[in-house]
Amino acid sequence: MVLKMNKKILIGIVISVLLLGVIGLSYSFFSVSVTGEGRQNTVTAGTLELQYIDGNGVSLPRAYPGQSVTKVVSVKNIGTLDTEYDLLYKDLINEITKDELVVSYTCTSYKDYVSSTNKGQVSGTCNSLSNQVVPYSISATDSVITSKISIASSITHEYTFTFTFKEMNNNQDYNQGKRFSTKINIVEYKPKWYDLCTASSNNLNCKIITAQIPSSDVTIDFGQISSATNGNGLYYTSNLSLTEDYNQDGIGDRVYYYRGTVTNNNVRFGGYCWRIVRTNEDGSVRLRYNGEYSNGTCPVTGTEVKINNSDYNFYGSYNNEKYNEYIWEDGTGKSNAKTIIDAWYISSGLSNYEDQIANVPYCADKSNPTTGYKNYTFYGAANRLADITYTNSTYAPKGEVNPTYKCADVEDKHTVAGDSWGGNGKLSKPIGLLTADEVAFAGGRYYQSGGSSNNTSYYLFTSSDYWLISPFYWDGSYAGSFIVNFLGTLDYSYVNTTLLGLVPAVSLKAETMVNAQGDGTYTNPYVVE
Repeated sequence: MVLKMNKKILIGIVISVLLLGVIGLSYSFFSVSVTGEGRQNTVTAGTLELQYIDGNGVSLPRAYPGQSVTKVVSVKNIGTLDTEYDLLYKDLINEITKDELVVSYTCTSYKDYVSSTNKGQVSGTCNSLSNQVVPYSISATDSVITSKISIASSITHEYTFTFTFKEMNNNQDYNQGKRFSTKINIVEYKPKWYDLCTASSNNLNCKIITAQIPSSDVTIDFGQISSATNGNGLYYTSNLSLTEDYNQDGIGDRVYYYRGTVTNNNVRFGGYCWRIVRTNEDGSVRLRYNGEYSNGTCPVTGTEVKINNSDYNFYGSYNNEKYNEYIWEDGTGKSNAKTIIDAWYISSGLSNYEDQIANVPYCADKSNPTTGYKNYTFYGAANRLADITYTNSTYAPKGEVNPTYKCADVEDKHTVAGDSWGGNGKLSKPIGLLTADEVAFAGGRYYQSGGSSNNTSYYLFTSSDYWLISPFYWDGSYAGSFIVNFLGTLDYSYVNTTLLGLVPAVSLKAETMVNAQGDGTYTNPYVVE
């Protein structure tokens, strides 16, 4: 058993960098201050203590490309048992572009550590970090630096952090006047549900994270499709401001998700095949329907990866802005997609397994509508993933793509009544559709000319078109919703189009057990007990 830290974040170093343009020079000067918080320069919570070793702060008033600033901190396990922690940025703002701000640290592990002048004996090891790009962010976000750092009882890890503005040997005026600020924090590594997991655990969520080592998604470019160099496998969210704060501790909870060409995320549940998409913030596991199990295998692609092996419209009419809503916000109706999916939920027998199905949100995001091209109104996911550069005659794909697992508005956060997520309680059954954001995390990309957004290798490609729950736009005459098209591209369609399938999603509770023999492949899927 491992004693758990208090979930309260330990507020550590405050690092502020302001880049100031200097006329007549080909590079930027900036001033740097690195400051500790707390009267004693020490913050303690639970079994870990964070201390600022070299005092309140240091300064570098006229830094330039090629120079660095450092700060020394220590993390001590003051408990009686071993534990694990994450190092992370809190409230990170970094406007420095082209990956020119990097962080490194060296780490030494000590026993009987007292202070920087009385360090005791080197005992054990802790890893160092070299030139990790500081994530770009124009608004305050939380992002993991390093995850799952093991520390034994009475051991201290001493870190020397170095932030460097890289010298590129060319004109760097584009980074004049930019901001960088953050706090370095430590936080308990374990998701709330992680205590369910042991080396021999058959919980589905534990199977996911023990079948392969998950990687941070900090280097993934969501503006491009998944690939061998842009994400294939199991990842976790490094930017915790993009996830729901399910445990209400002031920071988003980690999500593990599959991206790209993966073959070990197949599940048999309720008599059907499913693909694991991700964990939810409460530890439940989101699945996307994948057809019927036949001849010892689950389907890979094809028309059978649709309920009833049929195509449907999202709604029968198109000429009202609310017709791209899964359930109309004004309370007067619901989509054809919801009606059909709810009926299938009952006729398929899935309702007989409701004790294993989690009541989680399905986000039909219409937040932050923007008006651009021809006064069309684009909604939340479209602005994050697709159309952002508007002109009088066209709109172009967005360069900076930022998918999210967080649902901004309660009215769009569809749950069954009685949920613990702060949802709207409008669902009659605990089933829905995937969001466009979930497709982007998985490796999809909104349509781009030239075929660069086609992705026929990631696991959400089915070789046929299917609806998503995310509204796309209202053009004054037609309502449109997001789809995945037959080339695996994120796209949209008018809601009355009848040539698209319905591929529902459900989530299994965190404690759901699976047969020990399954390995998640097509021919040997995990089988829910």
